[in-house]
Amino acid sequence: MLFTCKRTPPQAGVKTCLQIFSIRVVEINGAYLEWPLEVYGLVATRDSMDHNRNIIFRLRRDACQLLTQQDPFLALTGPAHAIIFTGPVDIEIQLKVKGRTTEHEDKDFISKVLVYERDPSDKLADAGIGNQDIMRTSCFGELCSLQITSALIAEAVEATVISAEVIEGLWPPKSGIRVVSGTASIDEDFVLLDARDGTLRVDPADGVIPITRNVVCVEKDGRLKLSIEAYRKSGRMYAISVTELIPKRSSASIAICKLPFCMVEFTVAWSCLVAKVDDLRKYGI
Repeated sequence: MLFTCKRTPPQAGVKTCLQIFSIRVVEINGAYLEWPLEVYGLVATRDSMDHNRNIIFRLRRDACQLLTQQDPFLALTGPAHAIIFTGPVDIEIQLKVKGRTTEHEDKDFISKVLVYERDPSDKLADAGIGNQDIMRTSCFGELCSLQITSALIAEAVEATVISAEVIEGLWPPKSGIRVVSGTASIDEDFVLLDARDGTLRVDPADGVIPITRNVVCVEKDGRLKLSIEAYRKSGRMYAISVTELIPKRSSASIAICKLPFCMVEFTVAWSCLVAKVDDLRKYGI
């Protein structure tokens, strides 16, 4: 949100961004591991704008994520800001599998650094079949293989979903919830919150829905889609509401989703982007 509330300088504008939608475990080495798995560690990116780690997944050993064959996706929480693709982008993956009792039994699940460095027009390697904008990149380790689903968003601005709040009615206490964003041109969900199991409770006192991801890249001439879904205990979706926002170069927007039992308000901050570390330093960052 660097230029959400500031004058946008000449150095800032729309940029090509790498948007990471999901990371899933495709296969494990059955000779050493079996489902389910308790996984911890980190996944981070580095781009030309910020050489520091931009974390998209991080868990300590005492807060592992349980992965199953039915749900092998890492619960991503980042990035903290848009991933700029004006030069090579590194994706660092350092994951471990928790042992049965002591830390000495933990195994190195996968340790890799992927480098995205081709021109955006090449669509990188291993592009998925169907939507030509979606890339499904494989990453292989001794104990597993991962698939990273991503896309290059050209002429993008940064959208930060600051909040999602129930402003009218109540969220049903036994209903699961899923909050998703997306863009009009790419047919892939960017999951902001996945609590379809019904364990999440929305406090009626403040109505705050605690989304776990909030930074999305959107084409300047496109649309930001926001949807909220309600699920029964059986896992079946029974209500959905979708809204769209027109991107801005700065400032903020309000969007409303209306469900049969409540109304949810989203607050989204907009910002242009800079491509180099030197541009950031001019603003004391």
